[in-house]
Amino acid sequence: MIRNKKLFKVFTILGIVSLIISCKESKKETINIEPEVAGIQKLEVSNNGHYFQTEDGKPFFWLGDTGWLTFKKLNRDEIKTYFQDRKEKGFNVIQIMTLHSEEMTNIYGDSALVNKDVSKPLITEGDDFENPEMYDFWDHVDYALDVAEENDLYLGMVPIWGTSVKGGKVNLEQAKVLCKLFRRSI
Repeated sequence: MIRNKKLFKVFTILGIVSLIISCKESKKETINIEPEVAGIQKLEVSNNGHYFQTEDGKPFFWLGDTGWLTFKKLNRDEIKTYFQDRKEKGFNVIQIMTLHSEEMTNIYGDSALVNKDVSKPLITEGDDFENPEMYDFWDHVDYALDVAEENDLYLGMVPIWGTSVKGGKVNLEQAKVLCKLFRRSI
């Protein structure tokens, strides 16, 4: 037993030393990959069902950052800065929670829902940012989608956080209405 412990310690030390040496020997190399197709392409599931691909059939590697509360916490300028920064860092997806809860509002105080009912999105006429009566929560979401597209980023949008579903605050019929809203904006 003692002999095994000694061997284990020797091999562990040798492993750590070789790791340190190999890390020092490696050189950092930067590779810039430019997209071959201008603009953002639709994503789809490959024919074999094992991976995502772009509409032209090229495999898509999902490198996402989690900006869960982007719609709630960031104003328009901050969204633009955040998305540009993530693009520069090589991300291609921002994962965002559309509704964190039924009380969800954006940074401007606009509620996403009428009376906290997921089946009743609060949508106003118009989308003029300069007019607070027109610019609503969903206009802010549309703005983020536009900025993402300008930066060749995809938004992985979770419709509503699981706590609301598990807590019984959202039922299947309400969820269907919300999904129809998402389908219209694609």
